[in-house]
Amino acid sequence: MGEEFEVNEMYPAYIEIAKPQREQAAVRSFNWALEAEKIHAKLLNEAKKYVDQGKDWSLEGKI
Repeated sequence: MGEEFEVNEMYPAYIEIAKPQREQAAVRSFNWALEAEKIHAKLLNEAKKYVDQGKDWSLEGKI
């Protein structure tokens, strides 16, 4: 849930707060963090599917 919270709520809110404050470096940093968290969430959700089935999951070719 943490990764999805960061993707869906936290970083978008940070970006929207930084924009009217004209904090361009913060907006850029938050956008980079948001993109990284999207990848984290995708990988975590995929890994969880395997774990829930009692199977191994490999990162090979994923990153």
